[in-house]
Amino acid sequence: MSSNLRERKPQTDTQATEPKSAPQSVFLANRAKAAPIVANTHVAAELRGVVDDALRQVLVEDFRFVEDNTVTYVYALLGYAASIFCIAGSAYSFVYSFDKTKDVIFASLVLYSVFSALFSAYAYFVKSDILFVGIWRDPTGADPPSKITVRAAFDKYSDVYPIRLQSQKGVGAGKFSKLWVESRIEASFGEWFDEDGLFLHSRFRQSVVDALGQSNPHLA
Repeated sequence: MSSNLRERKPQTDTQATEPKSAPQSVFLANRAKAAPIVANTHVAAELRGVVDDALRQVLVEDFRFVEDNTVTYVYALLGYAASIFCIAGSAYSFVYSFDKTKDVIFASLVLYSVFSALFSAYAYFVKSDILFVGIWRDPTGADPPSKITVRAAFDKYSDVYPIRLQSQKGVGAGKFSKLWVESRIEASFGEWFDEDGLFLHSRFRQSVVDALGQSNPHLA
């Protein structure tokens, strides 16, 4: 989150600008206990950071999705592996002469190149624009689990922030259908922030509820 983000004391007339939302919202209850968040309306990346954080919180706190960090872990692991091979080869060359280390250096360069290529390919083809991956499970076991993948395309020169929510049904044994139902949230940041940059939590949550209700009526 940008260091320019700031919090201010609640104002009595601010909440009146937000629509009424469903009761028993853990997300709204938690936000009511915290100071309102204000972002710089002239910095799109800062606005996006606030929205991204709030989206994760709504999905986890109100819709009971458990975040699946597999994509992030694999992405980080590939990056760390490439760095380790590069550092190991360099460190080895400082200890021994070139004649003794040339084979090791060559091997480390090859491995570094391989893992760097895998890292780049994974970032482009898999991680790409993924913002959140979560699994929902019915506490009673009556309904099959659901998986949601949230993708967000960000254009720093645009005021519109399109968010895609792709839902998949469980098919047993921890697997999910390869077919998904997609719903969208596509709105200007002005829908979720007032003129002073105050983030309107209730209004944003309602956008998520409306979108999820299209593909997951049992979650709305």
